Amino acid sequence: MALHPKQSFQHTLREISVNRANPCELVRELISNSYDAGATHIRIFPLIQKRGILFFDDGSGLSVSDKDRKNDVVPYVAFFSIGQGTKTPGQQIGYKCQGSKLCFAARRFTVITRCADEATYRVKTVDNPKQTLDTDYDLSASETSTPWQVLRDDLLPDADERTAALLEHLDKAFFEAHFQHGTLLLIEEFETDNYDAYFSVEEPARNYLYNYIRYYTAHGDVRRISKDHGFMARDVAAVRGLLKPDHKVDLRTWIVPNKGAGKLELVPQGWPYLPPPDEKAESPAVVSQLRAGRFSARHATTFKHADRHYSLLLAIDGHRRALEGYEALGRRGNRRCGITLSDLRGVLLSSNGITVSRFEQLLDHPLLEDWKILQEGPEHYVLIIDGNFELVTNRDAVAPSSLSVLRDQEFVGQIRRFLQGVQQSKEGDVFAQLIERLNRETTRHAENQYIENNSRLRRELPERESFTVSGIAPLEGRPFFAPIRGEEHFVGALYTLFAHLVPKDHPLARHWIRPLTFSGLGIDAVAIEDESKALTNGNLQALEYKYSFSVDEEFNHPLIITDRIICWQMEPPAVGESVRDSYNYQGAIEEQILHEGRLLGVLIKDIRHLHDLKELLREVPVLCLRDLLQATFNVKLRPGARAARAAPKGKGRK
Repeated sequence: MALHPKQSFQHTLREISVNRANPCELVRELISNSYDAGATHIRIFPLIQKRGILFFDDGSGLSVSDKDRKNDVVPYVAFFSIGQGTKTPGQQIGYKCQGSKLCFAARRFTVITRCADEATYRVKTVDNPKQTLDTDYDLSASETSTPWQVLRDDLLPDADERTAALLEHLDKAFFEAHFQHGTLLLIEEFETDNYDAYFSVEEPARNYLYNYIRYYTAHGDVRRISKDHGFMARDVAAVRGLLKPDHKVDLRTWIVPNKGAGKLELVPQGWPYLPPPDEKAESPAVVSQLRAGRFSARHATTFKHADRHYSLLLAIDGHRRALEGYEALGRRGNRRCGITLSDLRGVLLSSNGITVSRFEQLLDHPLLEDWKILQEGPEHYVLIIDGNFELVTNRDAVAPSSLSVLRDQEFVGQIRRFLQGVQQSKEGDVFAQLIERLNRETTRHAENQYIENNSRLRRELPERESFTVSGIAPLEGRPFFAPIRGEEHFVGALYTLFAHLVPKDHPLARHWIRPLTFSGLGIDAVAIEDESKALTNGNLQALEYKYSFSVDEEFNHPLIITDRIICWQMEPPAVGESVRDSYNYQGAIEEQILHEGRLLGVLIKDIRHLHDLKELLREVPVLCLRDLLQATFNVKLRPGARAARAAPKGKGRK
């Protein structure tokens, strides 16, 4: 009998339809769909009464005609489907056919759509879509010639004064003037933890949705630069030449001014680069304090890599100028619209013009060593790298395939040539001076830190915990001081030393594999597991050294390439607790590592990527070096002076 895998449509829909971290992801995906559909008008109404949203565009509509069938599915059916869409990768913004599923994280969802060749509008309402939609669900829609009445009388019959104000704009005149074709979506009781914070109708300066549209959607395309932003004409022509199509879209969102009637507020198109300053500002070289700078400069270019086009955009705005220009963005102690200025400074990645995330690790690449100092001053600039990057499912980070492109020597070489060209050009004075000033100030700061740290280290050394080891002649009578936080390399040094001293027949020998390398970048060490076998990948393990290990702290290395974690101390996690790394991988504590009743560590298993949900058949042991030393050797621990002073009365020296 043939056996076949099964798929739960409802389970998958539940997994991809809810984004509690940022429910405005829904708006981003709908705007992308509108741009792909050729819309020239978009209207967005937060539906406060229903804790939902009403979204309209005058795009091509969701066709049910076979002439629009692509990839064996028509657009209307694709809208409700998972993994089946009509879009082509690289030619349109969305193509995974997953973004629209965010609409279904609601109590009720309605779509009203019409194509140019249709005489009537089609209406489809789905109650509790996450529970009711599946592959057998009937998507047949009803037809109407008066959608404004359906909206008012059937869908929102209990409208209060807030909803009634919106419906006044969506009357017969609106449909006849703007809705000859397009799609209107009504989402009620949207599933999110903090609806009011994301979908307010406040003025733009305090409105999260308004600013999210400007910075994180296709409407805020980073490539839509102009001479009005200070970019040179040749750069504008090169970058905007990659905009396909480059059409104007009138997007408005519902705003209710303080003590005023509601209105549709125009959201400017394009990423909000600041215009050049009206008067000449002091350069980075002469400004009294760099953080008080109002200097400005603009540079951009395009290049081709692996037969794909990419853009580089460098917008320099001194910190004071950025604070004054981006008034709506939050900063320390003041939330403002809810999007922070720091999240939009430094190195940013964008995909097809849409800002994705920060990517400051770019400057760690050896080819960009000359500009690594920019990590010390991200508040003064934004460097945007744009391309057709593949993203993870919720599109808040690039997928592993795109990370490999961003680390490619040739690709990074293009960024190096751009920064080098800017710095050496006659228009690059501001950039060159910023680099020089950051180097000068950071060097002085670093020197002071070294002096202070050195003094503190010498002063506090006698107060540290220490230990001695008996039974090993060269070590007799020689105290070892315990590592402190920040001394991960010392953890590695101790582990390496004692790994050479463990007899091969010791019952704990398997936990002491001999490190062969030691590095301050990337993987801390490579160790050999079985000394009797060859140096092959299967016999080499990647070690990471940590001062402490806790499930409450994100592991800052990829679990997918880490074979063993050695820490000095451990907050013992319970079996079943999860461990997450900085690369969207997660595992679970499934076993404890014990020896004669002593806990030496734990075993991380069930490792998988949070977005791909594909389990990796590997396990990562985490070993506590402090306990492993005591279990393996004759170790005598001496508490530090501070610990001794803190001991309860009656527990001191006898």
